[in-house]
Parts: sequence; C-alpha cells; structure tokens
Amino acid sequence: MSPSWSSSRSATAGQWLEAAPLPPRSPYTIQAGTLIPAILTEAITSDLEGPVSALVTRPVYDSLTGQFVLIPQGARLDGFYDSEIAGHQTRLNTLWKTLYFPNGWSLALNGMPSLDQGGMMGLTDHVNRHFFQRYGTAVVLSAITAGISLATYRNRGFFYDDPATAATYGAGNVLGRAVAEDLSRGMRVRPTLTIRAGTPFNLRVTQDLTVPGPYDEAMRTSTDDAREEE
Repeated sequence: MSPSWSSSRSATAGQWLEAAPLPPRSPYTIQAGTLIPAILTEAITSDLEGPVSALVTRPVYDSLTGQFVLIPQGARLDGFYDSEIAGHQTRLNTLWKTLYFPNGWSLALNGMPSLDQGGMMGLTDHVNRHFFQRYGTAVVLSAITAGISLATYRNRGFFYDDPATAATYGAGNVLGRAVAEDLSRGMRVRPTLTIRAGTPFNLRVTQDLTVPGPYDEAMRTSTDDAREEE
C-alpha cells in the first residue's frame, strides 16, 4: 500500500455510506446536475466585471417523468461575471442568481455556474493576449537593460570620467531602471476575454429546484388563490 493511498480520504472511508434515500419533495422538481440551455443576450469582457443576462432556448422538463414543462423557452436569466483571471486563463466565470419566468414569477438560483457546449466550466470565445504590447515591450526592455549594463561597465572601467560624464552616466542609470520597471509592469498585462452576444451555453443546476407545478398552470392557480384570500 503506497503512502499516498493510506493518507487519502478513500482509504479511511467506511464501508457503508451513512445516508438514507429520500423521496422527492415534489414531482415538479429539476434535480441537481440538470443542464438548462441558454444564450447570452449581451457581450461581456474580462476588462471589467459586471452583470450579464441570458435567455433559455428550450423548455426544461421535470426530472422525474420528463412530462411537465417547469421552465419555458424564453425565460430570462440574470447573473454576473468575474473579471479576475490569471495570465494563462482563457475562460470567463459566469454565475446566475435569478431566473425570471415570462409571467413575472422568479426563482433564486444562488450563483449556479455556466458550462460551455463541451461541458467545461466557464465560457470562452475570443481571447486577446496582447502579444504586440507584451513582446514589443520586451524588446524595448532588453535594449534599456543593455544600455544600463554598458553605462555601469564604463563607470567601473580603469579610467576616470570627468564630473559631467559621471553625472550623465548616473542619471542615465537611474532613469533607465525606472523606465525598465514601468515596462516590466506592462509585460504583465492580462489577456482580454470577450464573449459575444448570442453565445450558447448551459446553466448547470447545482441544487434541486422545486416549483408549485407545470409552468403557468400552477402559477396561475396560486395567483388566483392569493387574490381570493385578499
């Protein structure tokens, strides 16, 4: 038995799962793991985080029988996206907080994530890595570094400079290092990810969703009952 196996959670887990099966809370349930197909209605970019919206493109049926439409085509999704990406990332994280039904009802989603058409987390479309800005900066930085090295070498040679020349070398050395530091920061620019409007994706349900009944029928009944009580 290898050390990695003996220290893993799988090695210390019991033989039996300490959980009992539970019945569904309602026949009108969309279970976790269900994918809700949608498309973005607006473009988003990683330069600045903000809100995002989408539309459901196909009806979503209950998970138990597949007979009842619980989320209709045209329902609207409201969410937000995160602009914090690393230099090697090519995917933008989008999370959905509310589903709005066409009849005005809403359902909280608590930040359910997006998957692309291949089932991978996040969305990707056009990636601008700013090659010219990054590598053009690298060329300028290498030239400045070479100039700094040359100035330092001359100052440390076996000859004496007059005060004016020494001052020039010193000023060039300090200025060159300041410019090099600024250019070095420019080389760390992050890529810009742009996801165009109309991009298809899937919202992944991460918690069971339960509604009063099939779309519109149960919701209309609940509304009528509430009016009668008033």
